[in-house]
Amino acid sequence: MRKKIDSDIYHEKVILVGNANVGKSVIFNLLTGTYAVVSNYPGMTVEISQGTAKI
Repeated sequence: MRKKIDSDIYHEKVILVGNANVGKSVIFNLLTGTYAVVSNYPGMTVEISQGTAKI
């Protein structure tokens, strides 16, 4: 989803979805520089996390 906020600036939303224990939280942490609390059990990252990344 692309949202225009200025004459030349666009913000896009990225949604990470997938099976349990495949690395969604690792990708989120690398992109945003924040830390999503995880555990070594399926379904442990169940809250919605939001962050900002410059790509």
